[in-house]
Amino acid sequence: MRIRPTLLAAPLIPYLLAGHTASRPVTSRKTSDLTLTVVVVGATADGGAIAAALYASPDGFPGKVAKAAKVSQHPRTAAVDSFVFRGLAPGQYAVSVYHDLNSNGKLDAHLFGVPKEPWGTSASVRPSLRAPRFEEGRIDLTTSTRIEIRVER
Repeated sequence: MRIRPTLLAAPLIPYLLAGHTASRPVTSRKTSDLTLTVVVVGATADGGAIAAALYASPDGFPGKVAKAAKVSQHPRTAAVDSFVFRGLAPGQYAVSVYHDLNSNGKLDAHLFGVPKEPWGTSASVRPSLRAPRFEEGRIDLTTSTRIEIRVER
């Protein structure tokens, strides 16, 4: 018995005509109206910049800003600093913040990676001999939320 190749492809024709391909990534997160307000406390030095990175997965958390879902930075001019991340989908997130004292655009660290500048993460996670894990700083975002993160050295 000989199978005709055109018959095997027939069920896929509507799918292909609709613009779908097998290599197109499937995204499960839809943007919504949720906001996450991050209030940064504990920054005692004047000047520099305050930066915050929002992570939607463990990949890159807490220090690889290029892998963050959203990043925000502004000069430190107020006694209380805050960031508002808008248009978020419900899901799990984690946030890392730092006070860039010398405004060089990065979190300065000692030889073994210990930060020299004040930093903090969501859920106030501060392990002593390693970086915080995404699961430890995770925020389950289901409604618009306000969190407070303390920065320390």
